[in-house]
Amino acid sequence: MLTKSKMPVLTQDVVKIAVKTSLISDAIPQLIEFDQTQPLTAIIQNLCNRWAIVPFEAENYALQFDDTTPQYFVTEKNRKDVKNGTVLQLRASPMKTSKDILEKLRGSSDEQKIVALKELAALSSDMTFALEYIKEKGLAMLIDIIETGDWASTFLQYIMPAFVELTDHGTVSFDVLSEQFIQRNIEYIKNASMYQEKEIIIAALNILENIVQNGSKHHLIEKEFVYNSLESLLKILQESGTLATLLQNNTLALINALFVKGNDETKKKIAETFSKKQYRSVILDKVIGTNMSQELSHQLYIFQTLTLSLLEHRMRTSVTQHEQEVLENITKLKRIAFEADGNDGNMTSDAARLYNKKLGFKDNFNPMKDFMEIPPGFLALDCMLFFAMRYEHNYKKVVHENSIRQDDKNDCPFARTSIELIKVLLDVLKIGNVPNESGGDFQPIFFAHDQPFEELYCACVIVLNKTWKDMRATVEDFAKVLSIVREQITRTLAMHPRTMDEFTTQISRFSYQTITKLRQQERESREEVESTAPAIVNLKEKLMPEILALIKQQRLQYMQAGSKFQKQVGRAKKTCYLRLSPNFKFLHISENDDKSNQIPALEEMKEKHPVSDIRQLLTGKDCPNAKARKQALAFAINVDSEDSYDSMNNKTLEFIAPDEQCYNYFCDGLNALLNQPMESPSAKEELDILLSMRIKIQLLDTEGIDISKEPPPVPPEPDNYDFCFES
Repeated sequence: MLTKSKMPVLTQDVVKIAVKTSLISDAIPQLIEFDQTQPLTAIIQNLCNRWAIVPFEAENYALQFDDTTPQYFVTEKNRKDVKNGTVLQLRASPMKTSKDILEKLRGSSDEQKIVALKELAALSSDMTFALEYIKEKGLAMLIDIIETGDWASTFLQYIMPAFVELTDHGTVSFDVLSEQFIQRNIEYIKNASMYQEKEIIIAALNILENIVQNGSKHHLIEKEFVYNSLESLLKILQESGTLATLLQNNTLALINALFVKGNDETKKKIAETFSKKQYRSVILDKVIGTNMSQELSHQLYIFQTLTLSLLEHRMRTSVTQHEQEVLENITKLKRIAFEADGNDGNMTSDAARLYNKKLGFKDNFNPMKDFMEIPPGFLALDCMLFFAMRYEHNYKKVVHENSIRQDDKNDCPFARTSIELIKVLLDVLKIGNVPNESGGDFQPIFFAHDQPFEELYCACVIVLNKTWKDMRATVEDFAKVLSIVREQITRTLAMHPRTMDEFTTQISRFSYQTITKLRQQERESREEVESTAPAIVNLKEKLMPEILALIKQQRLQYMQAGSKFQKQVGRAKKTCYLRLSPNFKFLHISENDDKSNQIPALEEMKEKHPVSDIRQLLTGKDCPNAKARKQALAFAINVDSEDSYDSMNNKTLEFIAPDEQCYNYFCDGLNALLNQPMESPSAKEELDILLSMRIKIQLLDTEGIDISKEPPPVPPEPDNYDFCFES
């Protein structure tokens, strides 16, 4: 009896892959079926048998991804990443590889050590290998090598990056590192120019950053760089070459880490140092470029956010805590603005209130109350005083231009607008917010000045004053003006000007008229794009009948009210009135030579025609004698005279409307009565307007949300429909 052989069945747990090896020479790659349910040791043993690798010891061999970067070992946790077409290689296991590397490092030729260190640097990013290497005391050996400093830089260029990768898995505490180890890395950075192998400096910066962020000995690094040799970091920022971006990125990352971990004194010291021209020039000229990496942009963004966050203390400081200082600064503002009036600071209460009013304070009796709101708190007064002292001429001009008129309704109140402008800038720049982990939108302008925020305020307050004039605004338009100014600022900052002069030039192009046009264009463009989205098209189709019914109702009501026409009878023209009955069943006509425009009542209109007898509406070229008379406002109706209440010789009644609106409305109404589409220009225009308004009302809840042209994908079906509903 013959037995049937079973055919192999491929399931989702079995994938076809290729495996190669360098353990033996001239090994032919194998195409195998990788069964996810089979233990890895069994698969590895099967491969060793194919290549006749003996003796087989499971702990000495492992599979590694060959088509990924970096090449990770295959483990029980990541074996699901093996898909059809994956290429693996059979090689020594992490444990055996770790022992082999350590053996070569302990005693072999320099060439063998270099080979081992290259392999170590390549494999250290694999957590499976890293755990085995650390378990074999490999990390302790690297720490000892770095501490002693006896190994040449040709070795260190691999040792240092390997240390970074090994400690980057979060399995090692940075508190185990000695002060000698930390000091050695500091020395590498301070003497960076001595090393041609810049990988050493990149790794040293990374190591110190990790110690600052995650260790308890960050004060050693802070003491050295913040207070003694911050210039050494400045020199690294000036590096050029293929690794310059990594050097600059890691340098800024270390500075940011020191800033975050430091106390208020440390933060102030770093900010003051980098506000110096020599430091700012290096960032502007050497670091900021057109082809910066995303990570470098992120570090610059973090640095900018951290330095601007120092303003948070002043913006959250209540003026009531420094009442004397506030009063003195307000007096300085008045003295600088009105010194031409002979004011020496000793003024009567009436004079003080007058000057407070001219400066634009809300509370003329106690202007300190204007700064009670937090934010901007004390920061608003700081910026106003900075403007008055740094740009005295512009300050006086702004104040005097808005205080010379008797009627102050159109004046732009300097103090009030300044306080609100500071709030706008704080919001636009997100000062006081924690840096976004994915943020990278920094402003080069903030590296061009020692007090960039104050300088930005000075430029913007002049723009605000000009925009106020362009809008011919009053105090009631305060919010509108600030909305325009906010958009002027955001649009200009989006262009990333490098200097304040560039900012001033670019923001001047965004005048009030320009912003208005841009808003209109963007709104029309957005509406045009949204109108083609399938969801909007479907919404229009649903709303269309309702809108058309509304237009039809208006047209019929207009016909019910009636209108005066000229009626063509042969070659003669007679004045007549035309009205629709309330039940929409009869069209009433009354000929009247009376010059009065009063429309007669329905009872007075003897001639009438049933709407059901109207066979056709004629307009344009189809209208009898229209071409000869060149009457654009003429229309005619064909009436079935046999069923008419009043016998007529002509079956065609021709009318000439007094104006275009009456012509459009009656033609639309007659078409509606005849169940024909309303095609007048007025009907199309009103349909577009009403439909647009209804859609905008319907979409109010989706304001700010992009409506995709494509509907969202339908989610996949669940594995089963055995849903469990818990009470």
